[in-house]
Amino acid sequence: MLAGIVFALFLNTGHAAPWEQICKSARFDLEDGRSVTLAPHFLGESFVAQRRPERGFDSAVRSAAGTTLWSTPGEIRGLASVEEDLLVLTSDRLRRFDRAGELKDEMELGTHPALGNQARAMARIGDLVVIARGRGGVAALSLSAGRLLWEMPLAVDGGMAVGVVAVAGKFRVIATGTRENGFNGVVTINEAGQVLSRAPYDQRRVGVVFPEIWGQEYKGQLLINNGGWIHLITATQLDGNKAIRPRWVAHAVGEGQGQHYMMLLGDFYLKGEELWGCGSYQENRTLKSKLFRVPLPR
Repeated sequence: MLAGIVFALFLNTGHAAPWEQICKSARFDLEDGRSVTLAPHFLGESFVAQRRPERGFDSAVRSAAGTTLWSTPGEIRGLASVEEDLLVLTSDRLRRFDRAGELKDEMELGTHPALGNQARAMARIGDLVVIARGRGGVAALSLSAGRLLWEMPLAVDGGMAVGVVAVAGKFRVIATGTRENGFNGVVTINEAGQVLSRAPYDQRRVGVVFPEIWGQEYKGQLLINNGGWIHLITATQLDGNKAIRPRWVAHAVGEGQGQHYMMLLGDFYLKGEELWGCGSYQENRTLKSKLFRVPLPR
């Protein structure tokens, strides 16, 4: 059921109300009492994709006016922009639309389900889009050529690619372990797919990388949502081959004995030196979600 929950894409009109409503609906309670997290996908300040349990459990891309730009029975895995167009990533394809919803291009990702290499995330540098594909490693596509250029395994022991972010002109592939003591950390590759560095998480000090990852570049650093925790990794750490200890950006809510930390739900966007996104918090022993803004280190 969760894989089929609908995605909707809304245009941000610049008012806080749409964002607040999006975040309030980031936690959804089912009739049987289970709670489902409807993690959003943000594209800057302009667009957001969020799951909705309506309209047949398909996936749809929608405009602010309510016009459906595109729909699919599958799951949307990521959003990105190129020039005036919108890139939409699903498990097996990358599609390019104009802002009116006209399909301009469609590229297969060369997935092989037996290997579990379904698309998880994407990052773009110029004409090149690199896609994280779980156990299938990473793949690179040329937007101008409209085809797959190369594929490569993750090249680390016991790790799979769950995220990828472009930071300081390089692709930072985020990996989680597929077995006990498997690789958890960041593998840096260039546009030719060459591995430049491997930076494992210091698991004894900071834990592991969660299977669901969202990330962006912030001042030449890697900023990620790692299982609800906000982690900041410097370029020096990324380019080294030593165990890393990300800086934890905490956001406390409540007071006194009731004080606890906000847990980030899904993706986020940046405004200056602030992170904006949907956060989970506790109020009167009940978990709720709302729009948060978190100051970032300068």
